[in-house]
Amino acid sequence: MPVPARYTKRMKHPPTEFPTRKYLEAAEALERIRVQEAAAMTDEEALRKLHSLGTIQNAWRDRPNWSGLVEQQALFMRPRKS
Repeated sequence: MPVPARYTKRMKHPPTEFPTRKYLEAAEALERIRVQEAAAMTDEEALRKLHSLGTIQNAWRDRPNWSGLVEQQALFMRPRKS
């Protein structure tokens, strides 16, 4: 994909293409490394990493008599600021 002229007006040697191919190759290489590291991990290491993410134990609270619909409708009915 050619680079638009507005980006290259002041460059001595403007590039002919965006470096997307390099970024894609680097992303693929990084993904391969991550997959290899995950495959080499023991169960204990995986659990330790999972727990280090700081997940919330009780993220979902059961509210049998509350759906949030009334609050949501009130938000949609607010007048918009122009």
